[in-house]
Amino acid sequence: MIEYFDIGKIVNVHGIKGEVKIYPYTDYVEVFESLSYLIIDKKEMKISNARIHKKMVLVQFEDIINRSQAEKHINKIVYIHRKDGHQLSTNEYYLNDLMGCKVLEDNRHLGTIVDIVHTGSNDVYIVRDKENEILIPALKTVILKVDIANKEIIVKLPEGLLEDE
Repeated sequence: MIEYFDIGKIVNVHGIKGEVKIYPYTDYVEVFESLSYLIIDKKEMKISNARIHKKMVLVQFEDIINRSQAEKHINKIVYIHRKDGHQLSTNEYYLNDLMGCKVLEDNRHLGTIVDIVHTGSNDVYIVRDKENEILIPALKTVILKVDIANKEIIVKLPEGLLEDE
C-alpha cells in the first residue's frame, strides 16, 4: 500500500507573513486543522496554523515567515503519512488505493483504473485496457466488491455500457 497521500496542492500565497493557500484533494478538509505537519519535496514541514477559508486551506508553516519564502512553494503538492489520514468508514477507500486496481466482470478483465472523476453525485472510474476506455459509475449497484489488498474491483456493468453489448 502507498505510504504517503497527496492531500492538496499549494496554489497561491495569502498575505505577507508566509501563509500558503492549498487546494485540498480530500473531501475531509477538516483533517488539515488536526495535522502537525505536511510533506513538501520529501521534507516534513511543521504547521503552526491551519484554517479552512472559502473551500481552500490556509496554512502557516513554522519555517516560512514571509511572502517570498511562501511563493517558492506555489504549485507544489503536499503529502501526509497514511497513518495521519482520515479514518475511513466501511465501503470508503482512499483514491490512491483505487488507482491501478484491475476491474473485472464475470472473470473478464475490463482494464485498470487510471483516473477518477468527481461528478458531484458519484465518482466515475476511468478504466483503460490496451484498446478501450470505459467510464464506470461508482455506485453500489455497479461496484460489487473492492479488494484493495489484491488490487481488484468486481463490477456488474449496467446494460449498454460496453459498445459490444
